[in-house]
Amino acid sequence: WPGYRENLRPLLWLMQFKEGEVEGVRTPVGVIPAESELVMDGLEVPAEDMSRILTLDTERWRQEMGFREEHLAQFERLPEEIWEAHRRVAADLG
Repeated sequence: WPGYRENLRPLLWLMQFKEGEVEGVRTPVGVIPAESELVMDGLEVPAEDMSRILTLDTERWRQEMGFREEHLAQFERLPEEIWEAHRRVAADLG
């Protein structure tokens, strides 16, 4: 986002999502806003930049999941629910 005050836009979307007012786009790592759901009044963002912001980089997420697995492995007696969530996201990423 172009600046601190613009952080309100995704926060507003998040509140709308919580209230069921918007649906977002489901991804392997969670739900992200659909471009049409964001309030962009008064903000000029080139289409290429907006596309990049709202596109999931699957390859980088796969790499991140490897790092996360290493991190989680450091903790003894980690609740199985955390491992289940980790494995679910990793599997969804393919």
